[in-house]
Amino acid sequence: MSKTKSGVEAARETANKLRSEVATTKELDSVNMGGVSLPSEVSSFYKRNAGVGSENMARESLPSLKVVESNSKGELANGDRPTVGYLYYTGTKEQYKNTRVSIMSVSRGFYVKALNKGDRPKFQQIISGMLLDSMEPFIMYMGGKRLQNLWDLGKTLSPFTKHKESPVPMMAFQIDLSTTNYKHEFGDSHYIDFNLIKDGENRYQLITDISTLEVLEDGIATIKAVVADIIEATEVNKQTGELVKDTPTQLYSDAEDALMGIEEPGEAK
Repeated sequence: MSKTKSGVEAARETANKLRSEVATTKELDSVNMGGVSLPSEVSSFYKRNAGVGSENMARESLPSLKVVESNSKGELANGDRPTVGYLYYTGTKEQYKNTRVSIMSVSRGFYVKALNKGDRPKFQQIISGMLLDSMEPFIMYMGGKRLQNLWDLGKTLSPFTKHKESPVPMMAFQIDLSTTNYKHEFGDSHYIDFNLIKDGENRYQLITDISTLEVLEDGIATIKAVVADIIEATEVNKQTGELVKDTPTQLYSDAEDALMGIEEPGEAK
């Protein structure tokens, strides 16, 4: 993965600033921003990017963030097996019990072949973002019961991203990713929890460092191309299970609509 001064490397130089240079929004019943005063360049950036999101990822490299399950493959950088229930990052072979991220992009829903022969195709979406503490990009595949928490996040963010006067793009919210164990007939698995980071006064924390925001913005076209390639290579017909190629599709609808899973709400149950 190429890392230039204007790309991920530049973003890393601002990582420490993110820990202190944040703004907050009060959690109110309305979409009023709670009187928070933002620098004019940040406010303009938010308005310009209210409905989009991205991350800086080289097209030839697709580091993933995965939930470690009992049957998961992969190893840590030191050769040890990742801990079940943790988040595993393939780019550096590190694991996290929880990690702070910015979600930059959410794909439309599409179907892929089931792991077990004879099963119905599975509905999934792809999210992409940035690990904020290390400024490393990631993609994550979301399917089955894990989708509901993603859609719930979309419902929570929608009033802010769609605010007519003071919109805040999805990428600006700082989110803590973690997992929750649940049992099923075949054993244990894990949900992915998307917890919006707040301060002691219950206000959402936003990324306001303009250089970091611009790095994220610069990757929009690249991440769309990456996810488009993935979908083109793996999407199957819901009914037949055959690969769908050379068929015109709308790869990106509104991010919040995708988050809420309006295309296939029944799949998360």
